[in-house]
Amino acid sequence: GKDPLMVEKFEESCGCLSGKLDQKVHQTGEGGVIRASFTPGPNRGTVRKSIHVRFVGHEKPVELIVEAKVASS
Repeated sequence: GKDPLMVEKFEESCGCLSGKLDQKVHQTGEGGVIRASFTPGPNRGTVRKSIHVRFVGHEKPVELIVEAKVASS
């Protein structure tokens, strides 16, 4: 559309994943970045977590999947 896309909020699936936005408002055709940090804690093997991004004026969030392979100690 012609209107800017505004990030309302985003939610991480657990406390082991944290995210940070580069900006909250994006003009048409403009990209953006969400940086995610994962702290594995006791998790081992393939770990799949998600971040749900909600946009102002949109009912459904966008789900971003983070998948990591954590080696055994």
